[in-house]
Amino acid sequence: MQVAATVPHNSRKCCIGILNKLETTEIFNTPYLNHEDVLSADRMSSLYVILHCYENSVRCFIEKIFSKELGDNWWEQVANTDMLKKVERVKNKEIKNKWVSPRGGSSPLYCIDWGDLAKLIKKKEELFLPYIGDINFIDNRFAQLEDLRNIVAHHGILPSEDDFQRVFISYRDWCRQIGQYKNL
Repeated sequence: MQVAATVPHNSRKCCIGILNKLETTEIFNTPYLNHEDVLSADRMSSLYVILHCYENSVRCFIEKIFSKELGDNWWEQVANTDMLKKVERVKNKEIKNKWVSPRGGSSPLYCIDWGDLAKLIKKKEELFLPYIGDINFIDNRFAQLEDLRNIVAHHGILPSEDDFQRVFISYRDWCRQIGQYKNL
């Protein structure tokens, strides 16, 4: 019996927007995955979209503040040794593995981790305080979100609705706090 044959039409419909190149029946016939696994993946995709927007908004915000306040060579002024090594490692891998598209964005911020973004803000917090109000705004949200973000980034499943809400609330808080400054 094929899994897709037992999948209600509404369940199949959930994946159609995401899977432009795969037939819905094909995704529901993924070896070793059951119907619930596929539905969980679809549910997790909404978190991926939020986290993608959130994380890249943070990157753009950091770059705009540093560029405005420190000039074009801001990266050399704020990056620590570990961050420099991460960027070099990523760039070298992209040069070596030409069959894989390079990461989006030319900023070195796209080559460092979520936790590194918070470190950069804290390193020059005086530049960010006019926009974030209190460094605890960053500390609390970024630390809380890092574990959840890593689960999503590594294709795990968050079974708790509370975790979904934590991500959504943190994202909304970020947008409310920073949104008024989007034209820096």
